[in-house]
Amino acid sequence: FWLKHFRPKHRIDQSVLSSADAMSGLEIFLDGGATVFSLVSAAGAALGYKQKKKDDAELVDGEETRELRGLLSTSREAVRAGHKRVTAAWRLPLSLFEENDTRRALERGVPLWAVACICKARRLTDDAAEFGDLGDVYDAQLFLAGRDGRGLLRLPVLQLVEHLDFLALQLSGHVPCVEIARAAFDSLPVASAVVAAVPSPSGALPQPAAT
Repeated sequence: FWLKHFRPKHRIDQSVLSSADAMSGLEIFLDGGATVFSLVSAAGAALGYKQKKKDDAELVDGEETRELRGLLSTSREAVRAGHKRVTAAWRLPLSLFEENDTRRALERGVPLWAVACICKARRLTDDAAEFGDLGDVYDAQLFLAGRDGRGLLRLPVLQLVEHLDFLALQLSGHVPCVEIARAAFDSLPVASAVVAAVPSPSGALPQPAAT
């Protein structure tokens, strides 16, 4: 149960990331910002022209870097707002909700659905923090690209924006569940029931212990 719902060190889906940099915060500049393409001989002219067209389609510079920074900023702000709403609904930082808190809640008789709801909220806020860190890196690189006229890959930035937008929707949509779960946590007397907290081999949620 715990392993299924908690990923404190959640890794970003590799499908989001560029094949070269794995979108892990590494540079998304090409060749350290050097010239993207070079025609070194007449024999390579045709190939160089084809590569230039490909680079023009994949790279951004100038005005588009500013547009991408604005797009990224809007998506990041939506995630921050969703994160704040979920935290406000729980009334505590969700990063403080650990495995021991899960076990104690189950032992008190907190419904399984309520515990699972808070576990998911914890995972979503962990994702928000990790994507936020990556957003900081990309925003800085977009700034440098616009200032220095350096070529920068468009696709990783757009993929991050897409994932941020989806995460913002997940956070906002999860707020009502967290509010109801908070009420369930607060309404129960102490030690009203005992629930087995040992995860099954299949990773399914634990079932109430027999009384």
